[in-house]
Amino acid sequence: MHHLSFEGEFRKKPIQSMKGASQKEERQTLLDRAQAEREHREETRKRISSATTVQAWYRSFTARQKQKYKEREQFDVNVRPLKMNELKLTPDLIKTLIRQMLFFYEPIFDDQRLISVCQMCIQNRQSLVQHSISDLHKITFIHQMKKVLLHCSRYLNRISGEGQAIALPMRMLEIFTAARTYEIARCDTEAWTESKSKSRPGLECDEHNSQILATQLQQTFHIHLINNGFFRDMKVLLLAKLPSGLERTLSAPTPTSGSIYQLITAPVLSVKDLTDKTDRNAILTFFCREFLCDVFTDQISEFLLPALIHGKPPFPFIELLSAMSETFSIKQKQDLVKKNIVLEATPQLLYAVLSISEQFTDSLTLKDTQKYLFVLQKLVPTLRQLSAHNLHSSDSEEDGNDMEVDTQDPSYWIKEECVRMLELPQQTHCLFDALSHDPDDETIVSVCTLCHILMSELKRSVHKTKLLYSLAFNTGFIRRLWMTCRVLSTTNVTGSETPLLQMLSTGLAMSQTDTDRIIPLLSVFCSLYGHSLMSLHDTQFYANDTDSMKSSMAITLSELASLVVSLRDVCLGIIELVYPDSRPNLQDYRVALNNIRKKKKNNIPEVHSYSKRKWAYLFKVTVQLIKQLYSRDTRQPFCPHNHWLAKQAKVYIEKQSQIYKPKTFVRRQFGQSHSYQTGQLDTLKIHYDNTLSGVNTVRLLV
Repeated sequence: MHHLSFEGEFRKKPIQSMKGASQKEERQTLLDRAQAEREHREETRKRISSATTVQAWYRSFTARQKQKYKEREQFDVNVRPLKMNELKLTPDLIKTLIRQMLFFYEPIFDDQRLISVCQMCIQNRQSLVQHSISDLHKITFIHQMKKVLLHCSRYLNRISGEGQAIALPMRMLEIFTAARTYEIARCDTEAWTESKSKSRPGLECDEHNSQILATQLQQTFHIHLINNGFFRDMKVLLLAKLPSGLERTLSAPTPTSGSIYQLITAPVLSVKDLTDKTDRNAILTFFCREFLCDVFTDQISEFLLPALIHGKPPFPFIELLSAMSETFSIKQKQDLVKKNIVLEATPQLLYAVLSISEQFTDSLTLKDTQKYLFVLQKLVPTLRQLSAHNLHSSDSEEDGNDMEVDTQDPSYWIKEECVRMLELPQQTHCLFDALSHDPDDETIVSVCTLCHILMSELKRSVHKTKLLYSLAFNTGFIRRLWMTCRVLSTTNVTGSETPLLQMLSTGLAMSQTDTDRIIPLLSVFCSLYGHSLMSLHDTQFYANDTDSMKSSMAITLSELASLVVSLRDVCLGIIELVYPDSRPNLQDYRVALNNIRKKKKNNIPEVHSYSKRKWAYLFKVTVQLIKQLYSRDTRQPFCPHNHWLAKQAKVYIEKQSQIYKPKTFVRRQFGQSHSYQTGQLDTLKIHYDNTLSGVNTVRLLV
C-alpha cells in the first residue's frame, strides 16, 4: 500500500532541492574540524577563567588597599588626640589601635605608626596586660601581640645598618617576652581577679597559677618569633651594632650589645621550662643554625660564645645534646625536614659543642654521655674539610715543594682548637666512663669514629695522643672492639643478616652507611692492637693464659689464628673491592645482585664513589698488623701449618714502587679502575689458584 500514490499519479516526480548542491565531507576532515572547534572552545573558557581570576585578584587588592587607607586615616585620627593629651589612653583603645595597625601595616611605609604603638604598649603595659590576660581577651591579646612582636623583630633587622633608633622596638621585645611582666600584672590585680571569680569559679589568683600563665605566654611568644626568623634578625642586629676586632670578653662591651645578648639568650635559657620536646628542640636547633654553624665572626667567637659558656644561668647543654642527637638521627630526619628543623654538621658547630662541654663533661650521666658521643660521631668527620689542604701540602712535599701552613687561617685555628679540646683529660675521662659501663655497639662505633678521624685525617700518632694510647693498652676495650667487628652486620637483599666483615672479605660492595660503620672499627682495632703488640715481649706474648698475664694480651693465642684469617681475607677483599675485575668468576653473581638492588629504593652506590683514601688507609693499617703477627709467628709459630695460605688469590708485582709508596699510591690512585682483560691487571696480576698470600706478599705491597 505504501508504494501506491493517492494523488492520481502512478509515479513520483523528481523533487527539486532549493538548498543547492550537497557537499560530502570526508570523515577525517570532519573529525579534525570538530577537534579544532573543541580546542577553540576550551581555550576560550580558559581565557575567560583567567581573566575572571585576575579581575577578582585585582578587585580584592584594590578593595583591601582602599580599606587599609581608611583604617590608616582612622588610626591617625585616633592617635592625634593622644599626642595632644586630649584623650585618655585606655586598654580598649590600645587594642583597637593595634588591630588597625596590624590590618594596614606595610614595612617602611608604616614604621612610625609601629613605633607609636610600641610606645603606647610600653607606657601602659600593666593596665594592658591586666585587661588582656583574662579568659575573655587572652586569645585575642596573644594573637595581636605575636604579630606586633614579629613586626618589631623584622623592623630591627631592616634598620640595623641605617643608624636609626632601636630603643623602642627592643624594649617592646624585652618587656612582652618576659615572664615577669605577666606575673606582676596578674598578682597586682588580685582584687580584680577575686571579684571576677565570684561569678566564674576557678579564676583565683595565686602565685603558682600566675607563674604557670606567665611561663606559657613567654613560651608562646618565643616559639612564634623563633619559627619566623627571630634569631636571624638578632644576628644581623648584633653584627651591625657590635664592631668587629673585639678582644675576648665575657661581659657586653656596650649597653646595646648587652640588650641584644639578653634577647638572644632568653629563649635558649628558658628551654628547661618547656614541656613540649618538639618546641625545645626547635629553639636550640634554630639557635645553632644561625649562630654556631656558619663561619664565626668576631662578635660571635669573642663575645657571644664565651658569654654563653661562662654565663649565669648555665647553658642548657643536656637539652642541646638531646636536640642535636634527634636532629642527626636518620629515623626522625624526614619529619624534621618537613618542619624545617634541619641542622648541618660543620667544624664551627663542633668547636662550639666542645667549648660548652668543658663545663659539663664531669657531670654527665651515662645516657647523656652516649648522646654526647653520638653528636661527636656526626661532627668530628667535618674536620676533614679543614684538613684537606694538608693532603695537597703532603703531595707537594713529596714532589720537593715545601708548603707552609698558614697558622692565621681561621679554619686552621678551629681545627687545632678542636683537636686540643678532644685531647683534654676531661674528654678522655668522659669517653672511658662510657666504655666502662658495658657499652653497646653504637657507643663503640662513636668512639672508633672519633679515633679514626684523629689518626687518618688529622695524622695524630697513637703514642702522642692520650686518648689513643690509653685505649690501645685497655685490653678490655680492644677485645670488645674485635668482637664488635665480628658481629656487626647488615640486612642484605635477601632479607637475612650478613656480617660486614664477611662482606668486606669477599669483596662485595657495601652501602655508604655500612662502610662508615666498619672502616672506623676495623682501622682503629688494627692501629691500637698493633701499637699494644709493640710493647709486648715474646715471653708475655707466648705466655699461657694465667691470671698474671691476662692483662697483657687482649686476644689469646688460640684466638689469634682466626683473627689472622679474617685480616688476611680483609686485605684481599679490599683489593677485590677496589679492583672489581680481579674476580671474573663472580661477575655473574654480582650482576644478579645488582639486578635485585635496582629494585630497592636505596641503591647501593658503586665502589668507586667511595673515598679511596679510606680504603687505602684501612689496607695500610691492616697490613701493618699482619706483618707484626707474622714476624712473631716466624720466630715461634702459634698458627697451624699453611695457615697463612690464601686459597682465592696470589699477588705478583714487578716492583715495590708500582703499588705502594709512603703516604700515597704512585703508579695510579688506589681504586682507579681500567678496562682489564680477564686475569690481567696493569701492575697487579691476580691468579686464582691455591697459592700463598700472606706476609711475604704483604711485604711486597707495603
